[in-house]
Amino acid sequence: MTKMHSGGKYEKVGKGASPDHPKVKFHGSINGLVFMGSGSFSEATIEHLHKRLDEGFSHLSGAQQNGGMGTEYDLDMEKECDKQIDSVVREIALALTGKNIQFEENENEI
Repeated sequence: MTKMHSGGKYEKVGKGASPDHPKVKFHGSINGLVFMGSGSFSEATIEHLHKRLDEGFSHLSGAQQNGGMGTEYDLDMEKECDKQIDSVVREIALALTGKNIQFEENENEI
């Protein structure tokens, strides 16, 4: 069995469905396979992953619009967007599979 994640911290942010299940928020990064329990900690972890996916799409949008609509192309922004997208993909893949992934350079990249 792959190691379950233990990265990040949980913060109690309110009352949940019952006193045994407070509303919590996850802070940090996932560093292993996510445990899919039925409690508020699993819910907070999944909310974190949804937020990370949203961030990835935001960076993708920014990268695709870089240099468009009369703006000047910014190479540093492109590199930062690529770095952030890679980070999102790695964290989500690790959470789903418990495995780290590596990216290969695409020699056909424009």
